[in-house]
Amino acid sequence: MSPPLVEYPDISSFPPSYSEATRQHASLGGALTFVDFLPYCIDPGGFTSSPKFEPFRVLVQRANDWLKQNYTWEVKTCESVEFKATKSINIERMTYYEYGEYSTCYMRGLRLWLVPQLDQSRPAQQLGYANLIPQQTAPPGMFSNPTFETLQELLERYNKHLAYQPAPGRVLAVETQEMKVPSYSDFDPDRSFWTEHGGRNKLFLFVIRVFYELGPAACEEIGVADFVPVRQSAGGAFTMPTYEPFSNVIARAAQWCSQQSYVRFCNAQSLEVKLKSGEQSIFDLNYTG
Repeated sequence: MSPPLVEYPDISSFPPSYSEATRQHASLGGALTFVDFLPYCIDPGGFTSSPKFEPFRVLVQRANDWLKQNYTWEVKTCESVEFKATKSINIERMTYYEYGEYSTCYMRGLRLWLVPQLDQSRPAQQLGYANLIPQQTAPPGMFSNPTFETLQELLERYNKHLAYQPAPGRVLAVETQEMKVPSYSDFDPDRSFWTEHGGRNKLFLFVIRVFYELGPAACEEIGVADFVPVRQSAGGAFTMPTYEPFSNVIARAAQWCSQQSYVRFCNAQSLEVKLKSGEQSIFDLNYTG
C-alpha cells in the first residue's frame, strides 16, 4: 500500500511537557541565532536489534513547547539537519568521516533559525509540517529498481490537493530530504535514526518536507527553481569533467529572484545529486547508491 500524498503528522497527540526542550542553543552573533532539537533514545536496543529514537514529529512538538516559553523569538526559517551519530552529537562540527565498508549511524534533528520578535504582542509561533512522498510508478523487477514520479508530478499533485485539504497555515520553508528506503511499503519519513552500510546497494528517495507557521487555513501553492552548474569541460579517459564554481550558480539564482514579481521567495537549499554517465535529471526523486 502506497503512503499518502500529503502526510500531516498529528504532533498534538504527544505529551506537551518535556522538561528539557533542547540541550543545544548557540548564538551566531548579532540578531541571528539557532536552536537544535535532537531525538531522545526511547529503546537502547540489544545484540540483535537497533536502538529506537523519537520520531521527527516529537521534535516539532518539543520545538512548539520551546516557542511558547520563549515567545520573544521569531522563527525565520527551519530545516531538518543530519548528524553522524556517535556517543555524543557535536552540532558545531562541520566535517565527519564515512567508513566505506563499515556501518555509519546517522541522526536527523530539527533546527530553528531565530531572530528577536519585534512585535511582543503577537502570540507565540507554532509550527507544523507535511511530508510529500513520491508515489511509486512501477515496482522493482528481478534486475531493475522501482520507479517513482518526478518532482514536477509530485508538486502538481500537492497543489491540486490544496483545493480539497488546505494547508494548516503559511508556508515557512520547503526542503528536499534524501532518505534511505529499506522497503517502500513500510517507509517512514519521520524516522530520526538509521544506519548505512558501506559496499551495499541502497535505494534513496527524495522526500519534500513543507514546514508551516500554523494559522488560518491557506492554499499557497509551492514551486521550485533549480540552478545547475554548467559543465566547462567534458573530461577524458583519465580526467574528470569540470564545472563552473558555485558562486556562478548563486549569481544566476539571485538574478532570477530579482525578476520575480508574483511569487514569494521562501528559502534556498543546495543539493547533492548523484551524477551517472549521460545527463542527470534534476527532477528524479530516487537513485541507487
